[in-house]
Amino acid sequence: MLSDALDRLGIHGTIVGIRPVVENIRMAGPAFTIKEEAREADPMDFRVIEALEHTNPGDVMVFDVGGYIGASTWGGIATLSAKVRGLAGTVVDGAVRDIAEIRTCRFPVFAKAVIPLTGKGRIKTLSMGKPVICGGVEVKAGHFIVGDDNGLVVIPPAHIHEVLREVKEMEDKEGKIERAIERGELPSKLEKKLKYRI
Repeated sequence: MLSDALDRLGIHGTIVGIRPVVENIRMAGPAFTIKEEAREADPMDFRVIEALEHTNPGDVMVFDVGGYIGASTWGGIATLSAKVRGLAGTVVDGAVRDIAEIRTCRFPVFAKAVIPLTGKGRIKTLSMGKPVICGGVEVKAGHFIVGDDNGLVVIPPAHIHEVLREVKEMEDKEGKIERAIERGELPSKLEKKLKYRI
C-alpha cells in the first residue's frame, strides 16, 4: 500500500529488481548509504565492516553497487555484526552470499542476486553517507526505507506524513470494499459507488 500511496502522490520511490533474501520479515528505518564500484581493487578498499561501524541502531544500510552481481557485497559475518549492532536491515543493489547464515539470523537483507564469490579485490567502496541510486531510485542518507516480501520503497522525510495520510485513506476505503465484497456486492459497482479504483 505504501507503493500505491507514493504512486498516487507522484513520488518516485518504489525500488525495482531487489528482493528479500529472508521471507516473512519486515524492515523499516532511515538509510545509511554506501556507494561501491565493481573494479579490480586492493582488498582493503572493500570497506563493508568499516561502514557498519559508522551506522546507528535502527539504520538500514543501502549499498549502490550499480546492479553488479559478479561478486558479493554482503555476507554472514556482516549480517551477524549488523544484527548485534541493532540495525534494521540491509539493501544491496548487487549480490550477497552466505544465505543460510543470513536466514538463521532472521535479519532483513534485500538483494538483486546471490553469488558465493567474495567482493574483496573486486569491489571498491567509494563513499558513505552520500546520495546513491538503488533499484532506479535516488536514496539519500536519512530517507526512510520500508521493506517486506513485496519489495522496497523509499520515502523522503519531507513526505512521510503526506504518504501516511494517503495510506490511511486507502486502508479505510479498501476495508469498506472488502467488507462489501464479503456481503456479496460486486467490485465493479463498489468502484462506482466509492469512486475508488480497485
